[in-house]
Amino acid sequence: MKTRYNCRNQYCYITGEKLSQTETEEHIIPNALGGFLKSNKLVLSRINTGLFDKLDAELATRIEVASFFEFKRERGKQPPIKGTTKEGIEYLHDAKNFKMVSRKPIEVTDEKGKTWLKFPLHQKDEIIKARLRKSPHLNKEDLEKSIIEIHLEEIQILDYEHALNIIANSEDSFRCIAKIATNFAVLNNVDKSLFSNLISFIKGEVPLSYVNLGYFYPNQLLTYNYDTNEISHILYLRGCQKEKLLYCYIELFNLHCFIVILNYNYWKEDFTKSYIWDVKKGQELQKHISLDVTKETIASPFFPYYPDVEKDYAERLSGLFKMLNLKLRKS
Repeated sequence: MKTRYNCRNQYCYITGEKLSQTETEEHIIPNALGGFLKSNKLVLSRINTGLFDKLDAELATRIEVASFFEFKRERGKQPPIKGTTKEGIEYLHDAKNFKMVSRKPIEVTDEKGKTWLKFPLHQKDEIIKARLRKSPHLNKEDLEKSIIEIHLEEIQILDYEHALNIIANSEDSFRCIAKIATNFAVLNNVDKSLFSNLISFIKGEVPLSYVNLGYFYPNQLLTYNYDTNEISHILYLRGCQKEKLLYCYIELFNLHCFIVILNYNYWKEDFTKSYIWDVKKGQELQKHISLDVTKETIASPFFPYYPDVEKDYAERLSGLFKMLNLKLRKS
């Protein structure tokens, strides 16, 4: 059974302009990361396809693990990810295949003065065609036998652009995390004035240092039982009058986990809203979840990183690799 939302928002929470019935639907969690929950009651179409698409693309690029296994997306296919060997040879791979990136053939001359071409196997046909265009007097069969050596390196240890690490040096990625939290809050009819500073951050009007959000691994604070082999996205929104906190916990692929403080002086009624999406199965999960955060828990220095964040991330990454039966080295 899917969670039903009756979003009453009538104005774009970014521009303040009135929404029409024909606005495009904004994904609460980016479609590129397998998000399915969406609404056309959040922002104008031009914001959705402009600013928000830019932020989504940046976050999706930083979360490289999304290209390592198959999951359902509402539209488009998962783009392949590029890995590089220590020799500088590039590979593209998706959830199923590794493919060496096309590159200019390397000419090698042996001790007898004979020239050979080295190149990835999948380039064979295009290389032969190129040589025949350049030298039409050559015979294709002779060309294959005499001057071309097929060269295909074995896949070695691959390094990735962001080293499968926590998100670093990317303010736009954290703006996207803020967007996920505000999307979910507006979807649940939370007063936008409570998190106007986050909206300013999303728009690029203030820097990351002006807001309170960052990596957060709740460990024993989180009450939630993961199903066997569950890889999920979790959104948990809570207003706590006692702690005077309004916050949103975000978990992506069980791996990248964040807390976004929407308001540090929350005074309205207590409430909780949650959404759990099983990425592998492509379905919403109706399960109990709770997370009690106090101001002491998130005391400074905390945002956007805390001292043990890389250790906690590495433990989650190791668990995810085991679940996916991946044999990849984390540098």
